[in-house]
Amino acid sequence: MKCGMLPFTVAAAIAAVAGGAASPLPSTPPNSPCNFVPGTAFETAVPGGEGVILKMPMTSQWECCAVCRREPRCFVGNYVADTKGNHGKPSDWNITGVCYMRGRVDTTKPTAKPNVTACLVEQRPPPMQPTPKGALNVLYVVSDDMRPELPPYGQHHVIAPNFERFAASATTFDRAYCQQSICSPSRNSFMSGRRPDRTGVFNFVNDFRDFAAGAEWLSLPQYFKQFNYTVLGHSKLFHRGHPENNDEPLSWTQEQPYVSQVGVGENPPGCGYFDVCPIPFANQTVDYQIVSKAVATIAMAARMRRPFFIGVGLIRPHLPFVAPRALYNLYNESAINITANVGPPLHGPGVALNDCVFAHANWSYHDPLGIKEQYTNMTPYTPYPPDAQRFLRHGYYAAITHVDQQVGRLLDALEDAGVADRTVVAFHGDHGWHLGEQGEWTKKTNFELGTRVPLLIRAPQHPASFGTHAPGLAELIDVYPTLADLAGLPPPPDIDGTSLKSAFLPPGHRAPVSAEGGVSTPTGKQYAFSQFPQCPIDPTGKTLPIWHAKMSCQGYPREKIPIFGYSVRSEDWRYTEWYYFRCPAWPTDCGVDWAAPPIATELYNHSGGVAAMQDYDNFDVVNLAGDPQYANVTQALHAVLRMQFTFNSTA
Repeated sequence: MKCGMLPFTVAAAIAAVAGGAASPLPSTPPNSPCNFVPGTAFETAVPGGEGVILKMPMTSQWECCAVCRREPRCFVGNYVADTKGNHGKPSDWNITGVCYMRGRVDTTKPTAKPNVTACLVEQRPPPMQPTPKGALNVLYVVSDDMRPELPPYGQHHVIAPNFERFAASATTFDRAYCQQSICSPSRNSFMSGRRPDRTGVFNFVNDFRDFAAGAEWLSLPQYFKQFNYTVLGHSKLFHRGHPENNDEPLSWTQEQPYVSQVGVGENPPGCGYFDVCPIPFANQTVDYQIVSKAVATIAMAARMRRPFFIGVGLIRPHLPFVAPRALYNLYNESAINITANVGPPLHGPGVALNDCVFAHANWSYHDPLGIKEQYTNMTPYTPYPPDAQRFLRHGYYAAITHVDQQVGRLLDALEDAGVADRTVVAFHGDHGWHLGEQGEWTKKTNFELGTRVPLLIRAPQHPASFGTHAPGLAELIDVYPTLADLAGLPPPPDIDGTSLKSAFLPPGHRAPVSAEGGVSTPTGKQYAFSQFPQCPIDPTGKTLPIWHAKMSCQGYPREKIPIFGYSVRSEDWRYTEWYYFRCPAWPTDCGVDWAAPPIATELYNHSGGVAAMQDYDNFDVVNLAGDPQYANVTQALHAVLRMQFTFNSTA
């Protein structure tokens, strides 16, 4: 039987339900691992067959198929679409359904049901591959909203001794960048190894499992699972609900359930989302409690006979800024420096700015300055007073110090388990963060501070790399192939990232890093790319200096997003173009018209090398895109952007 074709008995049964002759099913892609039967459920078990063996929320019939065909007892998944979104709640966010997985069913007895698609397994996935001899463990740690304001990056005003300890045995990537500066799109990108234009995840609506190709991709942890690793996750690695269930069971083995952050170490009463919240004890925080469980997981996995991949997501320094008061008290707030770059870039376009998420903040827990009453309608054009900026930075730095302590506990756990010399350790943030620079707070920009992240990786088999810096450009999509390479696995197929293993080798043994944008230095890429959508109130920009609505595009369906900005970072420049965006049919018809003139352009000078990277006030100060003196730079980087982002369908 050809893939994608229904067995005769099933086709005949569908025809009987429909009251007519059987017809081709356009929803079933060619060579599909399942036969997709819309408007139909199969619920009658054959004699001795099992009924519902598993019920799980999922984002698509394709994900339902992907999970069912990997469960040996499952032969059909009946996917019930949630037409209201968010499990019955009226919202565009978290649009999911439920997959009812069943054993063998009688395919001659279909039931007509609207909003249901039956997924009949036709192909089982290939078996797991043997673990390569000498394969190393991996400890993978991701921090939320962490910018590279750490001692290894020359930022010694932040107290982080464990990061200094880690950097002494790791390689610090001086210029690493996310692919979209907001949580879910960035995490869907680096956890799948693919850019947002391939995942189709631009906000908090979709995930990469909600279309046919993405449902069958091997995620970063799933790739290690394919090589018979013990693969266990903790807290926020994927964005919560994107994919559903933290992508369990596809991405994780089942020695223990995925350790969710939900209900763990919740914020103290009265601590609002946009708040600074010192608390009495460290063990009250979500990160402390999650790391306590991860320490136990490391000890358990170290006793097994196969290598492990253990992922740990740390919530801080994400808002609210929660940290033990003892760490908060380590900082003298009056001595904290604030940015001199308090407004938007000179000649910068309004479309480049994010909505001011600190407007209408709920600072009720710890607000000695009365910020809630005085400064609730701030924008990038009306910056916070200096004392308010110091107050917010104080909370952010204390949260980083708390993260530092948790990283130290994880490193100690590897030592205590006797596996530190056999474990690759990676740490990075999910995107950048503004602390008043460009008049901005939080993320959601294509600016340097919105996209740059800390990235440190320890490769124990390459001691010459200990304490070194990789000055070349890197992207978060490179983490997936780099960890696979360092652990001893073959290159992952069909991903966008590039292994950075060369950065860990002695200079005489390095080879140039090959990347889509060209070949560059042995320790990095020639270009790094980012992108971000905007959803304007007034696309003309005449009525408001900031174009877009509060919360920007976070809950907009793809087809309603009107504008996208695409940014490229080279050795000396950051160049960004903004275009009208259309996405009538994901994934086959979605992107921008690169032949049309851009809405706006930006060009920022970043010459001066890594030394200049330590002064955040130097970043993105003056937009030079309209200066004829730099026309050749603009033209060259426009060509690079167009080559990279010309949309290629993932269908």
